[in-house]
Amino acid sequence: MKIKKKHIIGMIVLVIFLISGLYLCFLMNNYKIQDKLTISRAPNNISIPFRYSSDGHMLIDVKIDNSNKTYPFILDTGASNYLFQSFPKEKIGKSIGRGIGMDPNGKIFFPKIFNIPFLDVSGIELKNIAFNKSPSEFPCTENIYGIIGKNIMRHFAWQLDFQDNKIYIAKESTLLPKQEEEGIQLKLKENRFSHHLYIPIYLSDNTKARLIVDTGMSGILKLSTKEIASLPFAKKINILGEGSRGLGGKSNSKQYLVNLENLHLGKKKTFLIPTITTKISEKSSFRALGLGFLKKFVVTIDWTTSSITLYQKTKNLELTEKDFGVSFGFEEEIYIKSVIEGSKAHALGITPNMKGFSINNNPIKTVAQFCEFKSVKKQLDSLKLTFKDTNKEYILSRELYNY
Repeated sequence: MKIKKKHIIGMIVLVIFLISGLYLCFLMNNYKIQDKLTISRAPNNISIPFRYSSDGHMLIDVKIDNSNKTYPFILDTGASNYLFQSFPKEKIGKSIGRGIGMDPNGKIFFPKIFNIPFLDVSGIELKNIAFNKSPSEFPCTENIYGIIGKNIMRHFAWQLDFQDNKIYIAKESTLLPKQEEEGIQLKLKENRFSHHLYIPIYLSDNTKARLIVDTGMSGILKLSTKEIASLPFAKKINILGEGSRGLGGKSNSKQYLVNLENLHLGKKKTFLIPTITTKISEKSSFRALGLGFLKKFVVTIDWTTSSITLYQKTKNLELTEKDFGVSFGFEEEIYIKSVIEGSKAHALGITPNMKGFSINNNPIKTVAQFCEFKSVKKQLDSLKLTFKDTNKEYILSRELYNY
């Protein structure tokens, strides 16, 4: 029997409809599972110190049992709760499903979700919390146990004091410390399923985007190729070599930097950013405002009112990228991970994947030495790379990527 063309089209449409429906049900169930937790105790307000990891992430200490031992976790408004490979297996409960994730580089992955029986954040006691298990390992995270993400953070108001390295947590924002300066309050939009918080940004009179408020991104600003394509004078600065890594692992997406001027934050263009550097991954639509920006302020984030308040603590809002023109990776030995095109390092002939060098006369042969170097690198004004086989030396200084 011959099947009519319109029947075939109808069957295709039906199949697409069913697949879309199943995918939507999967997403909804995924969000529901990741929201699982019980708040058994929550003081009106608490304060805790934080510190930075070698990668620049905010670290807080968390108890995962009734002992006095604490474990470092990253605090991340842009991610769900995650466990890293170092988290003790005996403290992980049963698997309660599998989720779907996309990291900032556009890489999709499907992590398992587990029940964690108990967490204590300086007196805030949580039970039966859902945590994704990260499928990837990261250098310098062997002493970090996971991510406290938006699925926990959304239940409280948070004030991040980057000048005193302190975090204040309260049941509501009125219980947070008052600031001497007048704050700039910006209205956010919350995704009611994933609990991401979005802030409007105007790149020009006609170009508007929404950025995730992301304390888990150590960089300044991340935009997608779509916004940059609409700006006729945006000059791309290529990042040669390996791009940054996300929860999904290595990225093969081409990445580059763009310097932008006179951006405005807020629905009513409330706050002017005079200059800023954004990072682009060609295969990703991810857009975020990260720690590189937020650290200039005391920041209050409140899911209940869907708002962020910025109290400016530094006079200088110069937010263009400044570094040595190279980034480093470690796999059995240190290597050049990427090079900024047009930088002094690039002009000297340094290329991605180069190996066999010491830095400032110090050989880096172990992961521990590499992580120590990354922590110290933030305070250095110059680097000397000495290649053993050729005896060549390259002196690099911090420079603005404004070419």
